[in-house]
Amino acid sequence: MKFLRGVVLAASMVIVAGACAAGSGGGGGDTPMPPGMDEGVPPRDNMFTRTAALALSQAMQNADPGERQSRYEEALQAALDGIANDPGNPQSFRQAGEAYVGLNDLAGADSMWTRAEDLYPLYSFDLDPLREQQWVNQYNLAVNQIQAGDMEGAIPQLESAHTIYNGRPEAMLNLGSLHAQLGNDGDAVEWYRIALELLRGPEFDAQPEDVQATWSENEEIAAFNLAQILANAGRNEEAEVAYRTYLERSPDNVTALSNLAVVLMSMDRNEEAAEIYQALLARTDLDARDYYVTGIGLYNAENYSMAAQAFGRSYELIPESRDALYNYAQALYLAGELDELYPAAVSLAEMDPYNNNVYRLLAQGLMAQGDTAEAARVLEEEMATLEFEIDGTMLQPFGGGGGVVRGELVNHSLAEGGSVDIRVFFFGVDGLEIGTQDVSVPVPAAEMREVFEVEMDTDQDVVAYRYEVISPEP
Repeated sequence: MKFLRGVVLAASMVIVAGACAAGSGGGGGDTPMPPGMDEGVPPRDNMFTRTAALALSQAMQNADPGERQSRYEEALQAALDGIANDPGNPQSFRQAGEAYVGLNDLAGADSMWTRAEDLYPLYSFDLDPLREQQWVNQYNLAVNQIQAGDMEGAIPQLESAHTIYNGRPEAMLNLGSLHAQLGNDGDAVEWYRIALELLRGPEFDAQPEDVQATWSENEEIAAFNLAQILANAGRNEEAEVAYRTYLERSPDNVTALSNLAVVLMSMDRNEEAAEIYQALLARTDLDARDYYVTGIGLYNAENYSMAAQAFGRSYELIPESRDALYNYAQALYLAGELDELYPAAVSLAEMDPYNNNVYRLLAQGLMAQGDTAEAARVLEEEMATLEFEIDGTMLQPFGGGGGVVRGELVNHSLAEGGSVDIRVFFFGVDGLEIGTQDVSVPVPAAEMREVFEVEMDTDQDVVAYRYEVISPEP
């Protein structure tokens, strides 16, 4: 599931026979009592429950919206009269909840069904599927609103879904994501914490293996998003707790360790952060993505020498990674390791020949080699004569597979109105090419920028990319 970057429709649930309102009868009376469950007060029929059952049946069979609402209102009144006459009868509470569902009042339905389950715990076996079906309906309505761009309008639908059923994490996770995107950090923190309570709770063990795998992935995303929001808000102590809590379950997670180190540095606990980074670089089980994440953390900590080590190892594992090579060269320059910069900058200029910063790095490497004349030629002839520049390219991977590369075309001397065709190559964690996508970028006015993006839709993890300009030819 790609919450934060998208949402998915929830599959409709199959309702078991006998769970619908019209056929409720005694409801759950044939379900064997699990060991240790309180028997409670068995449901019983009376004139009020029979009237409510008839009205519910008529409502479900009536195609006219106005008539259907009238029947649900009759059923609700009969159920409420039954509660007033016999407040210990769980069946009237159940019927009132079913009537509230028909009247689109899920908060009322939840209140009535909760009371019915309190009185007669066996009802939960019948009501859980009914609750989940309403969750599905509300969740999918919210998805439609999100896909239409109405994030604020989706929030009440997701809250309604959570009210009626809280055994699935998707509504909670999307509430956290939507509030974060809308800048409601306090609400985002609250919903991510609610989601993590479920994802880490006893319900996890009751899920099938494929659902457990999804929940584990969602736990990581929720924990990281929660910690990031807390860190951005300056609540570093809480962010530290969020990362350490996650690491208790996944102690080797590289991203969590690297992010924790960043938080520790924000609290001036640099020695603890350095120990984490040194331990990461000493490991032999990291892949290219792990080294890259570690490099980002070290770079942000201004430990450029160690950042260069991490980016360099990522580049060694995926030599096609433009970002790993660029950051490797940049970190070498900032670390003052100019002898190592020169060969890296040469390779970078071959891979990314339309970027002014690349030529500046190459010139710095040449000067460190004592070749000032060649450095001047690179700046005056190669960089200064670029007709256009490809700037700010960056990969954003998607959770669950795929990703998008964004960048900007800067026009220096091309004729306005034409286009530049770019091909982007996407690579997986094993360094193998996943596929390519082309984009035609309109040429803006002189010295103006045109933003572009290229998306790879795949279920494989995208961790690296490079690009080529295919027209106009260099």
